[in-house]
Amino acid sequence: MAVRFLRNVLPLFIGFAFASPASLFAQGTTLARGPLTVMIPAGWTGQTDGDPVRFSSPESTPQQYFSLEFFNPQTTNDDVLTHHNTIVNNLSGLKEPGTQPQSGILGQFIWTRTVIRRPQSQPETLILYGAKVGSLYILMDVDATSADLLAKELPAVEAMIRGAVLSDAPAASASSGSALSAPPAAARPSSSGAYAAQGPIPTGPASLSQYVYGVPPGWMPVQYPDGIVLTSQASATGERCQISMWPMRPTTGNPGSDVSKAFREVFKAYEQRNRDSDGSPVPTTFIRGKSGAGWDYLIVKQGIGMRGPYQTLIGSVMVANLNGTVAVVSTLSKVPLVSTCLGELVSDAWPKFFYSLSFKSWVPTEQSASMSQTLTGTWTSATGTASDQFTFGANGRYAGASGAQNYNLLASGTVLTTTRAFFGDGAYSLKGNVISMTPDERARPPETGLIRVEQESKDGGNTWTPILYLLRTSAIDGKEYEVRYQKTR
Repeated sequence: MAVRFLRNVLPLFIGFAFASPASLFAQGTTLARGPLTVMIPAGWTGQTDGDPVRFSSPESTPQQYFSLEFFNPQTTNDDVLTHHNTIVNNLSGLKEPGTQPQSGILGQFIWTRTVIRRPQSQPETLILYGAKVGSLYILMDVDATSADLLAKELPAVEAMIRGAVLSDAPAASASSGSALSAPPAAARPSSSGAYAAQGPIPTGPASLSQYVYGVPPGWMPVQYPDGIVLTSQASATGERCQISMWPMRPTTGNPGSDVSKAFREVFKAYEQRNRDSDGSPVPTTFIRGKSGAGWDYLIVKQGIGMRGPYQTLIGSVMVANLNGTVAVVSTLSKVPLVSTCLGELVSDAWPKFFYSLSFKSWVPTEQSASMSQTLTGTWTSATGTASDQFTFGANGRYAGASGAQNYNLLASGTVLTTTRAFFGDGAYSLKGNVISMTPDERARPPETGLIRVEQESKDGGNTWTPILYLLRTSAIDGKEYEVRYQKTR
């Protein structure tokens, strides 16, 4: 069975076929296709004398098959995402009604998964994988008519793609998942842990060595020629968050212009959105502050989505001003109430990453006095069942109060409400982003946490709200929690 249909914009054929018994028997052999080199899974049969080169899984039959195809590279002036989306859009006439494409990243490849139905045929799952080396676009696809074969064979294909080698780059590590931005051009794996940089603050690709940072637990770092990407493990919902560091650049002298320009460049393949996929509003948020090392920063968070019927994501860009040189850090995730790695309810890797971030050639300046002045006042956090409040004085003293309510259903059907309150005073000190609090009550041990004070605006910078974030380790379960406080007086 061999069927081809001509894409009417690109000089590209996409084929679907089951390899004949007379074809090559691949036993974990290496396939080179232009700048791409992969290791074909053992036991697959293939046809290597045409375009595309086609392989089929061992259990495929002419009626139910799982095939893998490699196309000759194409020359294009478009970026990888634009070219990839053009190919995907050309398939829209074959899309099975009622289905929606999914997209993401795997290794050095963008992928899009959709369900198609060719004339007088059964529905098929089609996954397109695209990458770019120089001016060459690399395309391969998976075509499966059986859900069982897809579930069984896809892990081997994904492992092959994660280990794929492009001629001007080593193999990349895994970073598949929900619809995320395309990574920088070519991958060079790095080990996890803390990173340091060398030399004075440059601009351009050489400046990537300036970033000093900690990799969140379980995240995978990948070094590219034009960026550093940290990718989370896949969650139960398939989400993979990203934190990316980009080449530094000279400042325009206006932080707002710097962050807006960087946002447009980082997320140029996306459209901006002011509502999430359920129709709830997603306001654009600006955040400004000063790190414990003395560099000022400005962050913009915006709802974005790939053009078409793709879910709304949250993209953010932070610019840090290093005496006229701007460092650029971006994040990408699902919306905060849903995200499992950069969210508000499940987990948020940003605080610890932010506190770990520094720059090799930046000499930290003493911020204790100015931070104490910014911290002075009363800060309150309240939910439906708990509240917490701190009052910090400019003299290094603090007062704290917290309360919690528990609800228990009694046998009579009555709800018993129990309220507990806690109070404490003491002294505090600041060093960088670290706060140390020593209670006056000797029975309570001293406590250390990480702190930052920011201002938020959701009206384009017309008004700003002071926000305090305090990250501490719980004495109950030993886990770290960050609490958000708003200044009440």
